[in-house]
Amino acid sequence: MSRKQINLICLLGGSFDPIHRGHLKIALRIYHLLQPTQLMLMPCANPKHRAPLQATPQQRLDMIQLAIQRYTQLTLCQDELQRCQDQSSYTYDTLCHMRARFPKPISIAFIMGSDSLLSLEQWERWEALLTLSHLIIIPRPGYELHHFKHQPWLQKHSCTNPGLLREKPCGTICQLKHTTINIAARDIRQRIQQYQPFLHLIPYKVGHYILTHRLYALK
Repeated sequence: MSRKQINLICLLGGSFDPIHRGHLKIALRIYHLLQPTQLMLMPCANPKHRAPLQATPQQRLDMIQLAIQRYTQLTLCQDELQRCQDQSSYTYDTLCHMRARFPKPISIAFIMGSDSLLSLEQWERWEALLTLSHLIIIPRPGYELHHFKHQPWLQKHSCTNPGLLREKPCGTICQLKHTTINIAARDIRQRIQQYQPFLHLIPYKVGHYILTHRLYALK
C-alpha cells in the first residue's frame, strides 16, 4: 500500500545577480521531476556570508520576472526581500516565515547548490533547517559532498528517492545527481566587466535589461 502524498512547495533560493540559464534549467528540471504544487524563485536579501550584491533588489526582481514570463509553472517569491531590506537575511528566518505560510503537513523543499552545502555550517542555525524543510542539493563542479565536514549528519538525513519529499513535511536531504549547475552569476559579471561574450548564458530579455540599464560596470 503506497503512502499518502502531500502537497510540495519547492523554493529555489539565490542571489540571482543576475538570473541565468542555469537557474531556469534547474527549476524546470525539478518541476518536471517532482511536479510540486508550486516552484518559487526566491531572491535573497542581504546574505551575511556573501559579498555585497551588485544589482539592486528591484533590478534583480525585474530580471527574474523577465526570465520566467514564459514559464507559467514558475513563480516569484519576494518574502525575504520584503522582510530584510536593510538588514542581514538568514535562510532559517525565511523558512520560518514560509512555514507559517505553508504549515505542516505541507512539504517544503529548499533548493541549493552543493557549493552552498559545503559552507552550510556558516549559516544561522543550519542544523535546524531540516526541522522546517527538506534540502534538495544540486551538484556544482568542484564541490563534491564528500568534502562536507559533517558527514554523519549528512548521511543520517540523505535519501536517493525524490518521491520521499512528498511523504513528510521536512527532514530529508536529497541530491539530484543527474542535474548540474555549470553556470555561475559571478562568472557572468566578470565577463561583462571584461567585455567578453555573456548573452548566451542568460535569457534574452534579461540580457536586454542588463544592456539597457548598464548593469555590472557595463559602460
